[in-house]
Amino acid sequence: MRQSLNDYQQQLDDMHVSLAHKNQELWTQAHHDPLTGTLNRRAFDDDWRAMHRTHPGIPLEVAFLLFDCDHFKAINDTYGHQVGDQVLQGLAESLQSALRSGDRLYRLGGDEFATILLSADMERARQVVERCMEQVLQHDFSAYWVREPVRISVGISTLVAAQEDDLQLLHRQADIAMYYAKRPGQNKISVYTPEMGGGQEAVVSNAETSAVYEAMADPDQLEMHYQPVLALPSLQIEYYEALVRIRGEHGLIMPSNIFPVVEFRGLECEFDLAVLERIRRDLEAGLVPAGIGVSLNVSGPGIVNARVTEKLLQFAPMLSKIKLVLEVTETSLITQIAQASANLNRLRKAGFVIALDDFGSGYSSLRYLSSMPVDLVKFDISMVRSLEVPGRQAVFVEDLARLIKDAGYKLVAEGIESEALLDRVTALGFSHAQGFHIGRPAPLAKSPPVNQAVAG
Repeated sequence: MRQSLNDYQQQLDDMHVSLAHKNQELWTQAHHDPLTGTLNRRAFDDDWRAMHRTHPGIPLEVAFLLFDCDHFKAINDTYGHQVGDQVLQGLAESLQSALRSGDRLYRLGGDEFATILLSADMERARQVVERCMEQVLQHDFSAYWVREPVRISVGISTLVAAQEDDLQLLHRQADIAMYYAKRPGQNKISVYTPEMGGGQEAVVSNAETSAVYEAMADPDQLEMHYQPVLALPSLQIEYYEALVRIRGEHGLIMPSNIFPVVEFRGLECEFDLAVLERIRRDLEAGLVPAGIGVSLNVSGPGIVNARVTEKLLQFAPMLSKIKLVLEVTETSLITQIAQASANLNRLRKAGFVIALDDFGSGYSSLRYLSSMPVDLVKFDISMVRSLEVPGRQAVFVEDLARLIKDAGYKLVAEGIESEALLDRVTALGFSHAQGFHIGRPAPLAKSPPVNQAVAG
């Protein structure tokens, strides 16, 4: 009987151990992301509540970091979901390795990751973010056959006295900061400030979003400003670049506020169509001076879209009287090089001049240049301005300009803001130049005469 009781007790002990293991497995499954192995949204919420239970009644100094993969949808569409999953796994591995000991990484959904840093001021939060970005840059995503660099944008929000109910506020503020980080000209890291929206609404759901949708429905709400582009060395205006604005309730909405909404909502093609229609109406109204051309900007997704191509071909009857330059935005990830090349060749045969915009600032400049039919190469502002500072970067830009020019392309220098820089690019053999020194973007009816353009 004693032996039987001992055996029964052992069975109970084994059962308790087994139940404990199964409970642990169930907890792990419920609190971890099965794809990346990071903690999930449920763990995120539970940990926040646990922090406050551990420190009852004590306001916490916290930094909330929100990470988002740039152009992840394009990567998924180009290489497939299996490669997309591998990219997410690589991101999770990189981010986790860069965090401090004890910091926990959460996958909140899609390509969005987050972490909460306790007792971290802004300087420490930035240090962690910079380590994370460096780890992502060093990760070999080419092992998954991804040819373009994988980059992240990071939004940071902080509270010096966070209460238990402040989690949603921190998340919303970091979300706003992250979409500011994605804007053109930003360094991919942005810290939330009240000026970004007062904590009342996210960038992607504010009045600017409504304005974008309304403008797509009615292109007359778009306002095109035209910036002169000079031919070198004659310094005569050869064409204008058409730059979009939206006339909102409180004034003009600028591209830095428009395009984050367009990209986040996946509206590139629809917005391209609206802009092209607005330009077509301007041309038909005779706003462009005789003998002067116009350049049109088209997004990466737009250039492979059949509707956008057909819209562009509606300009064909004008090509006998006016020069039309089609600028493909190089900072966009063009996911279908073969289709893009086919569409561009078709437009080129119709009479368009093809320009590769923002050369040097995007994903695969040389790859695009060698793969697609291009006539003009527009050097990005950052590259042109490096010519003002003697050093290795200036020498590199000079050599690159000579190489591309010798290969038969014409070069356009953006961001010319001084006479000295204009002289420099002219001496280097650039065929065209534009910038505030030459002329600022303005409605064509208010554009300065040709003989006043250079004077700025």
